[in-house]
Formats: sequence, structure tokens, C-alpha cells
Amino acid sequence: MPTVYHYETTDSISLPEFLEFANKAVNVNSRDGILALGEMFARLGNNRAFLSEYFAKVIYELAPRDPLSFLLAQSVVIARYDSFYLRANFWLPRDGLTAGEAELYAYDQPHDHNFDLLSYAYCGSGYYSDGFHYDYNSVVGFVGEKVRLQPLGRHHHKCGDVLFYECSKDIHIQHAPETPSITLNVLPLGNLNGLIDQYFFEIDSPNSRTGTLKKHAPNVIEQRRHLFDVAKHIGGQKVAVALADIATGHRCARTRYESVRALRTCDPTAHEAVVNTLKSDTAPLVQHYVRSFLNTDL
Repeated sequence: MPTVYHYETTDSISLPEFLEFANKAVNVNSRDGILALGEMFARLGNNRAFLSEYFAKVIYELAPRDPLSFLLAQSVVIARYDSFYLRANFWLPRDGLTAGEAELYAYDQPHDHNFDLLSYAYCGSGYYSDGFHYDYNSVVGFVGEKVRLQPLGRHHHKCGDVLFYECSKDIHIQHAPETPSITLNVLPLGNLNGLIDQYFFEIDSPNSRTGTLKKHAPNVIEQRRHLFDVAKHIGGQKVAVALADIATGHRCARTRYESVRALRTCDPTAHEAVVNTLKSDTAPLVQHYVRSFLNTDL
């Protein structure tokens, strides 16, 4: 399972005290650094007034000016720094949710995270989730790919627990809680520019040892893909040159993959030249595309 911590401390701290500690005392973009927040996170959770006080401030001071500055779907961003942000997530029972809302909450949708995540169960009954481990480096990354899984069983994220989801290792299938619940999450921003992909899977049962890569998460890498999809229909020499440069030079493997795919529509001649250049690209996803286009084993 994702690592679970339960701290016996009854001490409580204020929101500013927690943020000062998190911002100055640790490197939250390292595994050891974010785990070092655990006990202080529990102390913040012991403060049963800070969240309502924060929302009162939001309602009076922030919402009239720009409500979208802090509201993201079912999440509220409480604080944001260069290296991490703190949010409150609201989890509603399935009764009363529309299909679109259930999709937004990602209930019953197996997925990983392309960032480490530290979560404190603040209130409510808490959600259950079925967990799996997988090897990110063994995954090529194309939709329809079969992925080996290690089932980890079911976990109840109950009030007071601190839960650590490891980047690109933990997959979970989250189920709606019985009563409205709130978690506090610390999210490092080390992958802000989108070099690591995030996946959704099809998994038949909690005991499955194989899943199928169903889709990519709507993150910054997917935003690039949408941009390329528009660009390939606009066309033109400058667009083709830009796509070729990205396909051969970007640090993100899937960005290179999506760019060369777009180039195929934009400029077939340039595309063929880039594919030949990409024969030396070592990324499995790029190699998968090159092999499929050339219909050969490299």
C-alpha cells in the first residue's frame, strides 16, 4: 500500500507555522523531504479551526475579487510557493453526484500521480482505495499497452492518518466516501513543467496483476498534445520546423512522440526525415512510434 503514518502527537500548530516549516526547513521535492513534513502535517491537522478560519477569509476578502484564483474543481489551493502547494480536497458521497462530477472526482478510475503526494485525512468518514504498485520505467506509454501490476489490497484513509503516494509508483482506485470528507494535500512542484507522464488504467479487479493503459491525464503534457493537434491543421513551414525541433530536442519523451505524430499530418516529407533522425532516440515510446511507422524492428 501507499505508506501510512499515524502520529500520536496532540500538539497543534497554525497554518503560518506549518507553511514556514515546509517552505524553509525541508526540500519537499525529495522523498525524504516530503516525508519529513509528516508530524508537522499531523499537528496542523490537530488544529480544528484553521480551515474554517481560512474559508472565512476567502469569502470575505478573496472571492469577491477573483474566485478562480484559489478554486480548482473540488480543490481549494490554500497556499502556493515555488516548490510546493497546499490544497484542501473535498470528497462527496456518490449519492447526488452527476456522471460528470463523478468523472471529475476520478472515483473508480485507476490512476497514478506524476508527483509525490502527502495527504492528511482531516475530517469525514474518509475514502477507501484499492492500491497497486507498478514499474514506471518498464512502461512504454502508449494507449492500449499492457502493464504489470502488484496488488496491494484496500486501504481506508481515515481521519488523522498521513498517507504518502509515491510518484509514478503507486496506482489507486479511489471509492467515494460514505459522508463528505476533506483531505489536506502537499504537492511538490518538481514536475511542474511536465517531464513525467501520468496515466489512467483499466484494471479488472483489486487482485489483477495486469492492467491496460487507458489514457493520459489532462496535465501539461496533454496540453502540449492539444496544441500540436491544432498546429498540424494550420500547417506551414514555420509550424513544421517548430514541430521537428520539438520532436528531436524536447526533454520530455512523450512531447517528442506527440510532436512527431503531429508532424506527419503537417509535413509528411519533414516527418519522414525526423523519423529517421529519431532512430537513435532511446526513449521506448519514441522507439515504439518509429518502429510502427517503419514497420520494422530497430
